[in-house]
Amino acid sequence: QAALQVCTNEAQSGDASAQFTLANLYLDGTFAKEDWQQAMPWIILAANQGHPEAQMMLANCLQQGKGV
Repeated sequence: QAALQVCTNEAQSGDASAQFTLANLYLDGTFAKEDWQQAMPWIILAANQGHPEAQMMLANCLQQGKGV
């Protein structure tokens, strides 16, 4: 739970890598069930900052209709 808080704080401060990591934590079920509604905003924020993995994930999500 402490790791989630640290990652959330870093993501909220604008760290694209933390945003992408937080999105993945919501998607892989680390802390709860898979949650696309929680993950998508973080994916979008990271992608908009040029994070390449987040950009690829966002493109895949949009193509497959996940989280939209």
